[in-house]
Amino acid sequence: MKKNYKQRNWLFKLKTAFTFGFALLTCSAIAQLNGTYTINSATATGGTNYQSFTDFATDINANGVSGPVVIDVVANSGPYNEWVQFNDISGSSSTNTITLNGNGNTVSYSGSSTRSPVITFSSTDHFILDNLVIENTGSEYSRCVQIRSVSTYVTISNCQLNMPNLTGTTAENTYLLIGNASSNSSVSSFSNAGEYCTITGNTTSGPSNGGPKYGISIIDKRPNTDNKYNTVHNNEITNFLNIGIYFRHGDEGSVITNNKIHQTGQSNSGTKYGIYSYQRDGKTGYNISNNIIFNLLNEGNDQTRALYFYAYGNSGSIKSIISNNIISLPTFSSGQGLYVFSGDNPADVDVLHNTVSFHHTPGKVSTGSSLYGIWVGDVTGDIKNNIVYADIETSGTFYGIADLDNQSYGGGPTNFDNNSVYLEDMTTSGSGEIFYGRLRGSGNVITDYKTFDDLKNVFVANWYNEPFSYVDRDNQDFRITSFALSNIGVPTDITTDINGKTRHATSQST
Repeated sequence: MKKNYKQRNWLFKLKTAFTFGFALLTCSAIAQLNGTYTINSATATGGTNYQSFTDFATDINANGVSGPVVIDVVANSGPYNEWVQFNDISGSSSTNTITLNGNGNTVSYSGSSTRSPVITFSSTDHFILDNLVIENTGSEYSRCVQIRSVSTYVTISNCQLNMPNLTGTTAENTYLLIGNASSNSSVSSFSNAGEYCTITGNTTSGPSNGGPKYGISIIDKRPNTDNKYNTVHNNEITNFLNIGIYFRHGDEGSVITNNKIHQTGQSNSGTKYGIYSYQRDGKTGYNISNNIIFNLLNEGNDQTRALYFYAYGNSGSIKSIISNNIISLPTFSSGQGLYVFSGDNPADVDVLHNTVSFHHTPGKVSTGSSLYGIWVGDVTGDIKNNIVYADIETSGTFYGIADLDNQSYGGGPTNFDNNSVYLEDMTTSGSGEIFYGRLRGSGNVITDYKTFDDLKNVFVANWYNEPFSYVDRDNQDFRITSFALSNIGVPTDITTDINGKTRHATSQST
């Protein structure tokens, strides 16, 4: 009988292909990461250990995960000198998270014009990076971490972000960037880079009297009507040239809370901002609260704005909250302690329980044309229970508090009361002048108020002129020691103070 060898050969090939394909699927499933792993430079890559961050990144980027992954960098196994990038990791989710515990080890890299960040997250989801020293050793093109390409739920926590050798002063330099800017260009590339990312518990460090232009930068698209907001919480940011937290076109609901921003021990010129929040043609609904901004030193004649909030052309309906912030500044040239402006289509903003103080620096005179404690303009909402204090010498013009609403925009506070302005032993030189307040009224006419009584009479009552001091400003104990300010405020929705203590239910402290 004639055998059909062609048919048998075809069946054999089919079985072989099926078996080989099944083997590939099985191997692929096995290759996916799931469980606990280590990074240890003293042990070759194999089994559950990786000898370098690069080996780990290569594996997880290629194979993805099939369950939660925890990777521990073995204590004292560093330092590691490498450039690391995490991409879109298949299988990652709210359940299948990736947690990299640095255990205090150092990973370093010298940034270049093509690869600036030490660690990059590109389209990465559900990744936690904790307790790692991340050091960019370059003199230019310096970023420690960059989150880009619509990464989601990336958390950078308890890390040290260092730039010990940076000498460059250009706009691409920042300790951490949520943004899509290339390595050799300004951070200000306006497109969606990160959603629901959290930056918390980190510290920054740079060269004496230097550092990057920006501390932490979050740059989003314009116009921006999204509500997939990012959070910057409980970081200590220092050693920067111009801006501590740089926030452009953030999503509705963005959070900037409990950060310490300062330049203690630094001395350099240039415009200074502690927090710079700028939104145009988008939504706000931000929470900027419980931040401490102090010792923003400016040896030149440029402006200093400790907390700057700008929301022009607002399209959102959620109220922004600026509350419980402490701003303590030495003598400087010109600017504002707290600046809140909206303009066209005014944003709804409550400015509550903030403290702004200017303290005399021996041998220093404020020389700028104008310096304001609190400056608000064209926002709706409440301006209540705030404190302004100053004891500086000025050869320019000082205003304790100002409400400069342009009536063509239709803005202006709903309630502007229960604030305290106390100017203690302020002195002038040359043509310097001191005013308790400045208001723009009917017909956009601006009136200056030379005495506290003049200012108070505009509002009829509920304004205060009470002495004020901190427990120990030099050692950053910013608790207030003025009993006269206790329980004279009015109730607001901010029921706790900056230290988490519950305010009086009916007569809150300012």
